[in-house]
Amino acid sequence: MRLNRLLCCIVLFIGIFPFSQQTLAEKLEGSSRDEVLIYLQNAFDAQISLTEKIRSKQEIEQILSTYFEDELIEKYINENVHPLDGQFIVYGTDFPIYTIPFFTYGVKTKVIEQGDERIIYEFFPASIEGPVGYDDHYEVVKMHKTNEGWKIYSIENETNEPVLIEDQKTPIDDKVENDVIQTTSTEHQLRNKNTSNQLKILNQFDIENTVTFFNQYIKELKSISFFSWYYMQTKNVSNEYKMMENDEFSSSF
Repeated sequence: MRLNRLLCCIVLFIGIFPFSQQTLAEKLEGSSRDEVLIYLQNAFDAQISLTEKIRSKQEIEQILSTYFEDELIEKYINENVHPLDGQFIVYGTDFPIYTIPFFTYGVKTKVIEQGDERIIYEFFPASIEGPVGYDDHYEVVKMHKTNEGWKIYSIENETNEPVLIEDQKTPIDDKVENDVIQTTSTEHQLRNKNTSNQLKILNQFDIENTVTFFNQYIKELKSISFFSWYYMQTKNVSNEYKMMENDEFSSSF
């Protein structure tokens, strides 16, 4: 039973996995890339505007909610917003936290998209100048599509270059995309066919093992029965012999 469940899980994984790979990551170019970068600049301007004057907390949340997810807004406020005269303000800093990085918005700024996910990042070489030094790293912004449009949900530093799916490229045209889907579908059928054969072989193997087990069990029962019978017969003969000896001994007197 446990073996059958395991095999069912393997078959289900083989069936689902190829289709989960059909949506591949791509580097955005042209107008699509420009739209993302403009959106990012507007989000940066929204954060910078919070340093210009004091505001209520509700007003700050409203300004940020156009571009950021609620969870990230909460993190940003906890790290950067400070009370002042009964309201709140953001002070300038050389090392802002949960703030849109100082991207160049040129060729060094990379934009990757996969379905409803986007990653914008840029490599920043190590620096020991200024009040804050840092090692080589990538500044990374992650956003996804929601019911209210695209929203930024993560701003982090990473040591390695971020990727959505490694070693995957978007098909150049519909023909290539169809070829990929057809190939994936064919591989899916072949894998299912091979798995089906393996199931048959395993089932046959289980049956043969079961038959062998029962045959061996019957043989052992027969052996036990034979030895039991032999023991009883021997015991009976021994008892009769003893009785005969006792009779002979009694008759001698």
